[in-house]
Amino acid sequence: MKRTTGKLGLAVAAAFCMGLASLAPAATPVYVDAAMADDSGDGLTPATAKKYIQSGIDIVDSGGTVNVAAGTYTENIVLMKSVALLGPNANVNPNTMARNPEAVWQSANAGKWPLRILSVNDDGKPAISNVTVKGFKFVGQPDVANTAAIVNYMQTVKTDCVTIENNIFADFSNGVKSMGIYKVSGTVLPRSSGWIIRNNRFVNFGTASAMQVGSLTAGSVTNNVFVNTFGGIELDRIDNFQCTGNILTNITRQAINLASLCWDVTISDNSIINANTLHEIDRGGIRLYGSAYTGPVSVAHNIITATFNGIVIPSSEDITGKQIYVNGNNLSGNSNAGVYNSGTGTLDARSNYWGAADGPGPVGRGSGDKVSINVTYFPWYTDAAMTVLSAPLAIITQPQSQTKAAGSAVSFTVAASGTAPFSYQWQKGVVD
Repeated sequence: MKRTTGKLGLAVAAAFCMGLASLAPAATPVYVDAAMADDSGDGLTPATAKKYIQSGIDIVDSGGTVNVAAGTYTENIVLMKSVALLGPNANVNPNTMARNPEAVWQSANAGKWPLRILSVNDDGKPAISNVTVKGFKFVGQPDVANTAAIVNYMQTVKTDCVTIENNIFADFSNGVKSMGIYKVSGTVLPRSSGWIIRNNRFVNFGTASAMQVGSLTAGSVTNNVFVNTFGGIELDRIDNFQCTGNILTNITRQAINLASLCWDVTISDNSIINANTLHEIDRGGIRLYGSAYTGPVSVAHNIITATFNGIVIPSSEDITGKQIYVNGNNLSGNSNAGVYNSGTGTLDARSNYWGAADGPGPVGRGSGDKVSINVTYFPWYTDAAMTVLSAPLAIITQPQSQTKAAGSAVSFTVAASGTAPFSYQWQKGVVD
């Protein structure tokens, strides 16, 4: 059983973003190099590069490119134009390839939130679109609290077509807002279109989720890696959206969280290992705040293991009548439950593999990961490759009546089909 959503929306967003990009005139690229003695260069060649990223942004045409050389940049920037910021690893995936020397970008300020290493636009300013950030290493600092690396804090206007790719976000551990990427959400915000967050690496986030993004339509979070983070991917108020191919390991709370007004969302092909290390009952590898969903949400083909709860519906949620489909996942070695529904309403969790051929227990009769009440789990896959579904139980040969002398022994036989193991209970009338 396979359900996917959101692909049409992504295609529309891609076409929309390409259309916006085609409206921009060709622009001369600008160069930045921290090794320059001062900032007096014209920035038009690597030999005459600007010293600071902000200086490069200031002189580049809208729609242009700022090429940033390896080095350390201690700057806080508010970006107010369409631009591509390209570090020395713009085309180097940090999860699969050896990196060149890094352009390390860190905050220039210490203090309380909001501190933003790179703020993509700012509230009250005109809308911008077509922003690309690729190939940097953003780092936190122990003495700088509540610093997020990339922030879009717009409250009233959209910021469309943002690509964040091939970056490293490391060591943000001081303060509840110390995140890698923060796209603000809210009930009155317009939904921005065409956000693509892919092939990034998030390491060591001690007090906040590595990524919190919301109020988005037709976008994706794909093929990122998260290691040793307090929270993983927080998604809020999204539609026509895909969260796929991410790897999340050693996550203190939930690895992926989906909340608020969402529809046409696919969470698929992610690998989650050792999430919810605090063993909180309403958290898990994937947590679904389903009460406010207004359209289909598909959780499919994920591998979730060594986690407290694999997939969880919190106790606050009523999912009655909601289109939430948890199908085709590999759930094994999760200590409390593979699927745990502590809310109201029944969750469709058919056609999953539970770590054992005989399916889930203890509500089920199997030896695999546990399943809670209010979950539809039959049929299940009997193998990790998910090629064979369990068969329903059926008696194919009933026991036959016999005539015996009073006090003598009698033996009855029965034949059944379905997915083993089988157990039998003889009854006379309705009495065992």
